Amino acid sequence: IKDESLGWVIPPGNSELFVKNVLDIYEEKEKLNNIGTKAREVAEKNYSSSFVINEYKNLVDTFFQETVQ
Repeated sequence: IKDESLGWVIPPGNSELFVKNVLDIYEEKEKLNNIGTKAREVAEKNYSSSFVINEYKNLVDTFFQETVQ
């Protein structure tokens, strides 16, 4: 998993940290907007059809290279 700094990780059961993060988001709406913008950019870059097709092609090429050897 790649850390893109697109949100907050809160361990299960840590309600204090959850509440702190919710209050921080409420007080810093611009930060939330920035995270949303960055999340869209990451999604477009990493999950565009051309990216996925290229990754699939690389997987198939690797499979056939290993099969031929």
